[in-house]
Formats: sequence, C-alpha cells, structure tokens
Amino acid sequence: MNKVVFYLLFIFSLLLLISCNVEDVFYVNPTVERSIYIDVPNSYLTQSDFDFLAQNKITNLYFNVFDVKYDFFHFEIPDSILQHECNVPENFNVIPVVRIDNQIFEKIDTINLQDFAKKIAYKINDVYGASFIGHTYIKYQVYSDWDLLTKNKYFKFLEFLRKE
Repeated sequence: MNKVVFYLLFIFSLLLLISCNVEDVFYVNPTVERSIYIDVPNSYLTQSDFDFLAQNKITNLYFNVFDVKYDFFHFEIPDSILQHECNVPENFNVIPVVRIDNQIFEKIDTINLQDFAKKIAYKINDVYGASFIGHTYIKYQVYSDWDLLTKNKYFKFLEFLRKE
C-alpha cells in the first residue's frame, strides 16, 4: 500500500513539474513601474541619488510636498512645505504627496470640505509649480490616517479635491 501511494505521489509530482513552464515561473511583468517615496522636504537629490534611481529603473518619484496639521486657532496649517526647486530630470514622473492630520477631519464641518479641497488643490499647484519646473503631474496622492469617525468626511473631501 505504501509503495502504491509513493508511486502515485511521485507520478503526480513529476506531472506537476513537467507541466510548469520555466518562463512562467520567472516571468517579469514589463509594465511594472518602479517608484520611490521621498519624504525629506528640504533636502536635495544628489547625482548619486539619480544614479541609484536610474540603476534600479525607478521612474516614479513620490515627493512629499507638504503636510497639513491641525492648529486650534488657525484650523489647518501647511507644514513642512517643500521650499526649493528640485532639479529632477524630465525622464522621471514626479507625483506630489500631501499628508493631512486626521484631527482636521474630526474638527471640520462637512460644509467646509469643498473650500478645504480648493485650498489644498491651490497649494499643491503652487508648491509643485515652484519646485518641479518643467514637470506636470497627472496624479497626486493624499494621505491621512482616517478612521471610522472621519471616513465619510475624508472621502467627501477627496471627491471635492478630484473636481479641482
């Protein structure tokens, strides 16, 4: 009985191995776009940084362009704003990233979300235009640690931001 089970497992394993195509096992999708997130707002990329990016075939650079923090008196305050021109070669796609404190969505009234989205869109365009001359962005990323209490406001904000 043990020999029969052994032979059946052996034949099954052999058939399984024969049916595998080596090219399928090691297939690399040529459409994968490699990306990196850069979260150092006021540092400069050096030539060795660009050499590293080129060597690793990284084409998308996600730059944190600013954070939005909550302040009791002024409500939302842009913070850690990228304040210099980043000489990024044109062969890279630069995607602006904005981080927003969840506390803003806890405190903001739903009626003010559209105005807040306009302010964020304006600031993205302002900082991006000054920092990445020669580049245009086709998308941006907004990051917030939303929770169940702020989920609806956050996604409503994103809807308004998408229209800007």
